[in-house]
Amino acid sequence: RVAWQHQPILGRYSPRFGDVCRLPSGNTLASFSFVSSIVEVTAKGSLLWELKFHPKKKMAGPFNQFWVWNVERFFPEPLVEVLSSSARLSEPVQLRLRVFNTVRLRTRSQGMVTVQRGLSGSRSLVTDPQRFSFEPNWLPTEVSVPLGDLWPTPECGTQELSVEVRNADGQAANTRVPFQLVC
Repeated sequence: RVAWQHQPILGRYSPRFGDVCRLPSGNTLASFSFVSSIVEVTAKGSLLWELKFHPKKKMAGPFNQFWVWNVERFFPEPLVEVLSSSARLSEPVQLRLRVFNTVRLRTRSQGMVTVQRGLSGSRSLVTDPQRFSFEPNWLPTEVSVPLGDLWPTPECGTQELSVEVRNADGQAANTRVPFQLVC
């Protein structure tokens, strides 16, 4: 079964040595080695950008081109999406996140999430760091963080949470989340 396909412009064909990578955004990053180009295409098939290599004759191989074997996208910090930002007091209070690592890896890699309620200092409450594994190959990783320790006494309403997601390389994403506790 074909889940998605893209028909490149005529003449862009790579019988070998090309690469394709589905990004967390749903876009696709691809290299066509025989025509020395890299493209990013949306899920709907629109070309976002293209990078072509046009070497000087003395620099290139026998076919006057560079062959692009592999292409990767790197992000400066883990990507974080908030899946739930409210809870009922009668249910377990937790924050649900979808996270992606900074680079596509072929194996699982370690991550850690910490949530803080309140301002820095004596009045802030912080969860214990929760360890998890980033899924390989840009697959989404869903993480649920129990927040019961941040509400030792029930206080309904909206509180701002500070969320930090850190990968094994020490790169961290920090985001603020308005979290609503409903009575």
